[in-house]
Amino acid sequence: MMMDYQTRRRLASAETAPAAYQFATVAGIFEDGLTLIFDGEGAARIKHYPCNAAVSFSAGQRVRVEKVGGTYVAAYPIKGGNT
Repeated sequence: MMMDYQTRRRLASAETAPAAYQFATVAGIFEDGLTLIFDGEGAARIKHYPCNAAVSFSAGQRVRVEKVGGTYVAAYPIKGGNT
């Protein structure tokens, strides 16, 4: 099967892209979202990420994040155990 240049580049970048984040720690809580420290990173990002409005989040809490569109959403807190 022949592929054009754009298709080959898209496939190559998908193979070398870092794995999507799955967990983070809440660094701060704001009216428009949360600041998060993603696993493997040492500091919170400046961006305010959206979160599940049906859940109460607190600073220092471990959360499951899901990639939605071009951003991450804090879905729910993780209770106990190692993730």
